[in-house]
Amino acid sequence: MIRALLDRYDCPLPFHAVRAMFMGNIATPDMTASPMQTIRDLWGGELPEFETQEDAEILLTGLMQGLWNGLSNHQKRTSPFKLTRVKTEQPSWEALARLSLIRREELDGFIEGLFAGHDEIDLPEKAHGATNILGELRAMIAGVHELATTKAAPTDVMELEGLIKQIRELSIIAEKRSTWQSNRANVPERKCWKPMLPRSRCCIDGRGSHSIRSVPRPAAPAPC
Repeated sequence: MIRALLDRYDCPLPFHAVRAMFMGNIATPDMTASPMQTIRDLWGGELPEFETQEDAEILLTGLMQGLWNGLSNHQKRTSPFKLTRVKTEQPSWEALARLSLIRREELDGFIEGLFAGHDEIDLPEKAHGATNILGELRAMIAGVHELATTKAAPTDVMELEGLIKQIRELSIIAEKRSTWQSNRANVPERKCWKPMLPRSRCCIDGRGSHSIRSVPRPAAPAPC
């Protein structure tokens, strides 16, 4: 149902990125963060146009009471957040490109939600370290995606299987690190820092496929 609603209103973000962005916003330490603003941000800051009030209520109810509240359960350590499961039947450049793109968009979405529109946020030290690791994972996954889309060198099935396995292993690490965020580790020392990831937003290009438009952020954390 949520996917159908996003498609109906031409949401620029794919469902897996929306899901990750909501999870990041749920995990953010910014107490002024608003689910309603996060929903607006899916469409660039304004809600889409609705034919009726009922249509608006259906969309908002689905996103807030359905997706948002469901994801909020992952704040419990007994119910960790999981990335979208992606099946790859046969190893191929296309399968690798699709898997790595989904993971990159999920990490971009999570960080976008975590920072809640800010360039800097306060994080507990453990969450700070976890977010740095997410940035490193994002860079590695983006590198694999670039390789898969350019197909710079021929390779055999075993090498493709190895690359796909690598993405899956990186995904497991990312899930563990995102759990630090969603559990809001209670560490007294806090730092104000600048993220390693670019602020990114998926957009629809002329061919109807998703791409990432990024504005670089500083490459290393810096104390306030």
